[in-house]
Amino acid sequence: MRLLWILTITVWTSILPLQVGSADALIVDVHDLTAFTIPEKPGIILRWDGVDPASARKALQAMVNRKSQLLAVLGPGSAWLDVLADQALKPQIWAVIEEGRGGLHYQKVRSTGTIMLKYAKKAREAGLTLGLANHGVGWTRAPDTLIDVAKWLAEYGGASNITIAYKPAAGSTPETWLKTLSTLPDSPKTLILPQGTDDPATRLTLKEADFTGTIAIEK
Repeated sequence: MRLLWILTITVWTSILPLQVGSADALIVDVHDLTAFTIPEKPGIILRWDGVDPASARKALQAMVNRKSQLLAVLGPGSAWLDVLADQALKPQIWAVIEEGRGGLHYQKVRSTGTIMLKYAKKAREAGLTLGLANHGVGWTRAPDTLIDVAKWLAEYGGASNITIAYKPAAGSTPETWLKTLSTLPDSPKTLILPQGTDDPATRLTLKEADFTGTIAIEK
């Protein structure tokens, strides 16, 4: 069971107990949607692994019935695009980067960029925004991967409907996060904080650096 959050302050947490603190949006696994009462605030982000489309559609309908604000969805880009094709809802799609082919980094970046560009174009046709998330493992998890794929999409793909969600490595510092974010293309950005780093000192560091993107807190 998993939880997460987004938009100016976003939270990623376990479903027990449900405490979102100062989060503006709560990311909920589609299979956990009925495990608690959805509050009017924060907004909701649906997370889904793409295995069962029926569950995703049921969760979307539950959002409509409860008149809750669906801000974004997180998971495989291709799966969410298919599910949202026949829905009136227009959330952002936060797609986990898919690893492309190639032995060298630049070859993988080009191959991965080509994959994600297909999703970006399909999202644009549907009036949706595509977000890149480095929430995978291995090569897809590395900050350099997110940076270089985002740059490839901007420079070679001409994709204008892209947002970015960056999850720092465990043990790294706020100064390191900000340095990494400063190298990303000029797109809307989300910072997903590692577990235990949502504290006054971290918030002060981000405020002093004039960070204006979305903050996501993983618990």
